[in-house]
Amino acid sequence: MEAEVTYACRVELAQTVEDIITRRTRIAFLNKSAALGVIDRVGEIMQKELKWSNEEKALQCANAREYVIDGFGGPEPVKADAKLRSATFRDVIEIFNAIDSDRSGSLTKEEVGKAAELLGFSLSAEKLDEAFHKMDEDGNGRVDLQEFEHWWNSDDDSSEIHKRFHDNIRLGSKSIDDMRDMGTGTMLG
Repeated sequence: MEAEVTYACRVELAQTVEDIITRRTRIAFLNKSAALGVIDRVGEIMQKELKWSNEEKALQCANAREYVIDGFGGPEPVKADAKLRSATFRDVIEIFNAIDSDRSGSLTKEEVGKAAELLGFSLSAEKLDEAFHKMDEDGNGRVDLQEFEHWWNSDDDSSEIHKRFHDNIRLGSKSIDDMRDMGTGTMLG
């Protein structure tokens, strides 16, 4: 990797540590921890190649470190018994697919109502209409994954179904295991 840094500076005219660890070597995309571990060494090589001052090297390394920490994911957290508030996209897909019992790639009002029943609460037709209307942003009568993800992570929905879904759906919880045991086409099955 050291030779790649030297090459990037001399031939490709790389000017930042961030550039080296993201675009030139792509290490940040492959392994966040490894990228954080090589930032100082990349900075040393670039300091020599580009005749940076100690202050410039320190600034470059700090900027790269901040960029990697803020911009790249790390290991998956353990989610057992965690309530899903701001869910990861993968979590939302799992919940969406569990509710999408006909595997059509979108949710109907009936599927949302059935999911509520499986979680142990039923909604009046009026409450179900209200909740579904909030999910169905484009008003086409079906909720796609993007609409569902936006609804799931929204903080401004105080509807009963939003609250109850968040209170009752937890990855790794007994309620999820019970729903899985109900068979194909049921919640998280």
